[in-house]
Amino acid sequence: MTVVAPMVIWESKRLRLRLVYFAAAVIMGWGGIAFSLVYPQYYLSTPWVVASLILCAVTAVSLIQALIYGGIKSLALLPLILLQLIAMYQYAVNVATEYMLIPYPNPSSYLVYPMMYLLIIGALSLLAMSIWVKPRRSVLIGYAIGAIFGALVAVPMYQLLAYNRFMQSIMGEVVAMGLGILAPPSYLPMLSIVMGIYVFSFVVMLARSLSGEPIIGFYALAALIFIGTAFAVHALSIYFIAAMTAAAALANSSKAWPRQGIQANDSPADAVGE
Repeated sequence: MTVVAPMVIWESKRLRLRLVYFAAAVIMGWGGIAFSLVYPQYYLSTPWVVASLILCAVTAVSLIQALIYGGIKSLALLPLILLQLIAMYQYAVNVATEYMLIPYPNPSSYLVYPMMYLLIIGALSLLAMSIWVKPRRSVLIGYAIGAIFGALVAVPMYQLLAYNRFMQSIMGEVVAMGLGILAPPSYLPMLSIVMGIYVFSFVVMLARSLSGEPIIGFYALAALIFIGTAFAVHALSIYFIAAMTAAAALANSSKAWPRQGIQANDSPADAVGE
């Protein structure tokens, strides 16, 4: 994401505050890597916390822009935008309660299920949007293959975890150690569906890369690396940068949806959005 995101944001010529997003992506993405070499605990310092809150606000503005620029079609993006806004609200609450020691009720435990539902609904909305622009047959074949692999991951895990409290407790530790995802055992059946969506998305990105959209392949590589290095200490900034990048691509591509495809003069961000 630190490599691909700045490039996609830079190519988003039609998006306001493009240079601000680009600078934020470069400084926060590569800044964390540089600071970790000289100051491993940089992410607990006051300047970094303040910078993260600013990045959080910039991300919220980019998401709102994506929603506005998309017009009526942007309703398909609403679940994912709400998801990101809730996540950023949680971050602000965590900073206030854990870093600044301000007494404030933390709503995180009540938001896990709503956030998972928003993620699933948003993924289905984006899938419907992608099919609506009439993708090539090779891409549709990739969607079908991705659905098969996603189901092979999600269905057995869901059946294993849905009614077995013992396996939920065991897999809770496995998921935490293997992927860096901390979740109560009772949430793991829903998390298995999310993991199936992740696998489906990865296969689809590979299919689109092989069918003539190489920049999507870089996103697939970034996704693969990120899921394997979930303990990166500057991961929070990558979350925000990923949200800004997706918003930039979607805000640009929303103007291209009625054209039923990618034109020769489209930017890479248009291709990513579509």
